[in-house]
Amino acid sequence: MKIDQKVNNNISHSLGDYKGVEKTINCRHCNYLQYATNYRCLNCNEEIASEFIEMNYSDENKLFSSPFSFTGRIRRKEYILSITLVVSVFLLILSLAPAGTVSILSTTFSVLKLMILLVACWFRIAQAAKRCHDRGNSGWFQIIPYYGLWMLFGDGEKFENKYGKNPKGVSLVFKD
Repeated sequence: MKIDQKVNNNISHSLGDYKGVEKTINCRHCNYLQYATNYRCLNCNEEIASEFIEMNYSDENKLFSSPFSFTGRIRRKEYILSITLVVSVFLLILSLAPAGTVSILSTTFSVLKLMILLVACWFRIAQAAKRCHDRGNSGWFQIIPYYGLWMLFGDGEKFENKYGKNPKGVSLVFKD
């Protein structure tokens, strides 16, 4: 089996799923060229990946390491915790509503509540964008109706993608 480091961008669509690794191989059964991250040959469907790929697990990802950033990827657990935190902040702000009196103190309190809500919205949008990245999509996908449910229940991409490393710490190691 031949492993090659170069990929011709003109034929990359026919090599299978690009998972951040540009190594290519030729299938030992039919000699079909494809990405090394394919588990089965795209031409003859024979298993090819287990012969030269090992899974490497690391626990380097920490929850809320950059919560206001729009780059990177997060797991479902962090996304669910983010939603819970934002909903809790909204409920707390609503429960602290003034009783209808107008004064300088209530106006100042209203401005403070507005600033807290803006920060919570920024946090929620940033976390949703990172969850979209984990699914392999642009952060703009979060504006699609009901896509939030897909982000809650759908798996992320297994390996590194164009948005970053797998937040579960799973990576590929090629045997030499």
